[in-house]
Amino acid sequence: MPPGIYTVHWETQTYGFLVNPALTGMTLQDAPVATDEFIDGLASADADGGTFSVAASLTPQFLQAIASNWLTDDEIAATFNGEESWEQDAWRGAFQVLVDMKDAGVIANGALVGGQDDNPNVESSFFTQAMGSIFDASAGVSVGLRTNPEFEDYFSIGIPAVDGGTEDPRSPGVPGKGAVINPKGEHPEEALAFVKWLTEPEQQAVFAELGRILPTNPELLSSGDVHVPSQLAGFATGVETVQVMSATFATDVRTAIVAEAQRVVLGEASIEEALANIQAAQDRVS
Repeated sequence: MPPGIYTVHWETQTYGFLVNPALTGMTLQDAPVATDEFIDGLASADADGGTFSVAASLTPQFLQAIASNWLTDDEIAATFNGEESWEQDAWRGAFQVLVDMKDAGVIANGALVGGQDDNPNVESSFFTQAMGSIFDASAGVSVGLRTNPEFEDYFSIGIPAVDGGTEDPRSPGVPGKGAVINPKGEHPEEALAFVKWLTEPEQQAVFAELGRILPTNPELLSSGDVHVPSQLAGFATGVETVQVMSATFATDVRTAIVAEAQRVVLGEASIEEALANIQAAQDRVS
């Protein structure tokens, strides 16, 4: 590799759902693999146990994940780049999942959680066992270990399939915890050796088993030599098929998605109106 400043990561992050079996009645053995199964499972839970929550700030990732039931990675990137329309059926179908959840009465308080600390608040509601299920990144599992280390009876599932989808659903993915190596530092070779050591299977196994951090070492995940806790297992299934993207949301488009997703859930806008507003935001930046 040519000299330069690189980041090296010992954690990868995928997205999925955390589920509390005591509140939802769902079990790891019969974990839902389709969105209708997931929604029906929440809706059939006793009392308020079937509540589901997602932070407004994570709705872009939620919709990106669901849209992968119809779109390839290149097609998603084309939308991000303004080359394909946000008003196509795939994004309409992704929004429809939110509407289906609302119509089934499973979205907590009938709204997405907003505000500056929206996702920390969503995670807190789950790990204090006030919420049946949440959409989150795999990093939330290690947050839960710090928030309530005694709460371990929960599991994760990957991105569910949507009836009529033409592609296998895939999680967005981002690099997690890592380090930067500066070749102009005093000990670049030692720094490189250290981060290489952190990505070796033995150290990666410690991250997974004790820290509940999803490792980056593909050999470790595929070998079966490491016990991936049930809390991480659903997220781990998304690593092999994680979306590999050449683009991401423009800032104005992300802002529009967050606002429009909330309006759709609140019944203030139709899916068509929401997508038209997101497309208008895309047109302004493309």
